[in-house]
Amino acid sequence: MSKYDVRKLQQWTRVGFVDSQRKMAWHSAGLDYQQAQEDGLVFEGAIPLDVATGLLDWKPEVWDQDRFFSETMNEYVPSRAQRFIGSPLVNEKGERPLLAIHTDGYQVHPYAETLLDKVVALLDAGGQLASVGCLGYGAQAFASWIPNGEVIDMGEMGGIIPYVNAGSSLDGSLATYVGVSAVLQVCDNTASMSLADANRSGRVYKVRHTANSRFDVSAARQALELAVKGAENFADEFERMANMVLTDEQFRKLVAEMIEVDEKPGRSRTIALNKRSELQSLWASDVRVAPVKGSVAGAFQAFNTWLRWGDTIRGNSTPFERGINLNRTGEAEVLDRKVIKAAMELAGVS
Repeated sequence: MSKYDVRKLQQWTRVGFVDSQRKMAWHSAGLDYQQAQEDGLVFEGAIPLDVATGLLDWKPEVWDQDRFFSETMNEYVPSRAQRFIGSPLVNEKGERPLLAIHTDGYQVHPYAETLLDKVVALLDAGGQLASVGCLGYGAQAFASWIPNGEVIDMGEMGGIIPYVNAGSSLDGSLATYVGVSAVLQVCDNTASMSLADANRSGRVYKVRHTANSRFDVSAARQALELAVKGAENFADEFERMANMVLTDEQFRKLVAEMIEVDEKPGRSRTIALNKRSELQSLWASDVRVAPVKGSVAGAFQAFNTWLRWGDTIRGNSTPFERGINLNRTGEAEVLDRKVIKAAMELAGVS
């Protein structure tokens, strides 16, 4: 899934509100909690704005070119105008990598200005910075804010925090965006509203990297007026799911439906069976699922937890890194909705 290893994440990400409940995420990523605090990689409260600025306030190397060297003709020949985007960040080879080649109309949105200054203005200086970072030597960047310190109490399950997430890219993989998600505070699971729902309700504001494009604070503010309401809606939905009974046998059927097992012996079959076993274990005895076990909400919590901390980690990916990429790509939202729909059907509710 991911090409970024934990060392790069430790160097180029900062995370706030890391307390005793969130130590496991950092231990799982191979990072000593106390040392991370001393090194300024994690903070018990909000990330100081000057720390985030130091991480994102740099300019990419940009140059335009309308010709290229033809080895056949042994001379420069005209070509379509192109815009080259290079990173000023040095990789492990001591090189500054080329991030992308775009058309000459590609508009760079500076990270510090777009993800920090604009969002501060958007939140009327009332937000607290929860995470910030770069991926791929600056190919992508993100920042997550908690507006006005809002926490929606959910009893034994902890609380839902409405997050304002902002991101952008230099490699063309992402439009600049500001959106809304909700995080279950007690177990560090993201429970983002689906991207489709967010788009329909106007909870996502996007700016493409086209010529003359700009981040309109007023338009973005209008798009995000439902931030806290969106989290409240999720809290209501979660409470409703917690009252939908799902038996152990129905959960077993859900796992079998979501995790297909190859009939032929081999590695693929072994991995699938292990995934089923991990999910069954979460359902049966995990403290993060226990408060809502026996319900559709419990099934959601089990799959959501497994996706971030139990699923097979590919390449150099770590649990912390998985969380960043799952949120960024929207993969988690797709699985969340799929699990909820299937669980409700098995429970005989709608």
